[in-house]
Amino acid sequence: MLAAQLVTSRMIEINEVDKPSFGMASILIKVKFTAICGTDLNIYRNASNVDLPRTLGHEITGIVADKGENVTRVEIGDRVVVDPVYFCGQCQLCSEGKSYLCPKGGLLGRESDGGFAEYVVVNEINVFKIPEDISFAEATQIQTLSTIYHSQKRLHVEPGKSIMVVGMGVTGLLHVQLAKASGATPIVAVDVFQSKLELAKKFGADVAIKVPDSSAIDKIRNTTRGKGPSAVIEAVGIPSTVSLSMESVASGGKVLLFGVGHQPFTGWDPYMIYLKELNVVGTRAASNIDWQPSIDLVENGSINLKPLVTHILPLQDVQKAFAVMDEGGEGVIRVVVEMPEKSEVSTKQV
Repeated sequence: MLAAQLVTSRMIEINEVDKPSFGMASILIKVKFTAICGTDLNIYRNASNVDLPRTLGHEITGIVADKGENVTRVEIGDRVVVDPVYFCGQCQLCSEGKSYLCPKGGLLGRESDGGFAEYVVVNEINVFKIPEDISFAEATQIQTLSTIYHSQKRLHVEPGKSIMVVGMGVTGLLHVQLAKASGATPIVAVDVFQSKLELAKKFGADVAIKVPDSSAIDKIRNTTRGKGPSAVIEAVGIPSTVSLSMESVASGGKVLLFGVGHQPFTGWDPYMIYLKELNVVGTRAASNIDWQPSIDLVENGSINLKPLVTHILPLQDVQKAFAVMDEGGEGVIRVVVEMPEKSEVSTKQV
């Protein structure tokens, strides 16, 4: 089969590799689409943190091509989305329902080969059927949505609660939609791009604030009678936006650090946590039980994934796809790579 393999930093080759084998309780998936997310980009930019060559990609949709004899949850031909987090199922954290923190676990596309390939094998517990009216391309974002759903449970978003979301990338836009579906009000969206703020308003944001703006803090507080929002979701992961979040949130409020990056913060003062007695909430990935509710939210129309997929490129252009995401910009939200129906792509194209 064909697989797009990262061979060194910022260099991807399409190579012929062995088709993966599967066991009694696992499933062979014919991949349809795989999206590029921030984790993929970090590995792409700094290949030293994975074993090379590595097939990246964990936001995966496809069709069940074959299955082990013990598999009962799905049938051959089913349309599915993949939970890419694998775990041991036996440790203390797994027994507590925190399998995403399993010390023996990992992520497809990082610790093991992922979805930028014609086929991928996963355990039965890691697949969920998707309805016919959700396209394969947009369904790649259900993986991201599951992490949003998980994190807002930790934040306890409730009706009438004021929420600010900083950063209108795909995660920020999903946070706005889910907060709206949960009854939060008012919802404040913050970003550097006006076009993304306009999309945030369509998704339910009551107020959109473009930064940098010397009066941003005053504008934010004015939306909540001078107090500031009761919770802020930071979806960027840089010191300036973390500082903005902590300065803006109400005293005694919560700050969800969703956009935590891979670099240590420098020049950041945590004094605001003390001064305002803030609750800082961390979050990582999603539990297996967060997936079906996320799918249901898309199916019932509470969450709209279609506008988030801004670019679709074929596997033969996977290097270009990563370059588009790497450069970013106002018109880029999520880039999705389509797998070929047959092995019709030449190898070693970059």
